[in-house]
Amino acid sequence: MNWNLKAELSSLPQGKYIIIDPCYVFGDSYFDPKFWDEFCAFSYPDGHKSRGPFAVEMDGKKWFTWSTAYGDGCYPVTQNAKLLGSAGVDAGCLAMIPLELLNGLEYDHELGVEVELHTNDSPDFDGNDGDMAIDDIFVCTCGCVDGEPEEE
Repeated sequence: MNWNLKAELSSLPQGKYIIIDPCYVFGDSYFDPKFWDEFCAFSYPDGHKSRGPFAVEMDGKKWFTWSTAYGDGCYPVTQNAKLLGSAGVDAGCLAMIPLELLNGLEYDHELGVEVELHTNDSPDFDGNDGDMAIDDIFVCTCGCVDGEPEEE
């Protein structure tokens, strides 16, 4: 499998995706260790501070990744304001990966949440808060409740 890491984000095509920590799919024990080394070095170019959201292209399929607000944990994923489930995080980031790219790869499906992108769209990120919205999909990592920020 060939890959390319890119700092700029572009739109994703319609289709079925999984929102999951990429370490559960592409980490050393699941995939080519060289990819995970490059991914981590690209994610943290100075070794400490995250680059922020970025795009990945693998065998012509695009996906993106971003850091969560509070690192590891479980974060709610909603679509059309309906809670679909929680995505587990162990490497401090989440990704939206096309399901067809994962055909034949072994990973724990229960650690992610499957969604369907209905339009060609680009993700929106809420600054450094770790939240992501695309089409009618929302992932909250900042302590939101039911897809809305908590009031203080």
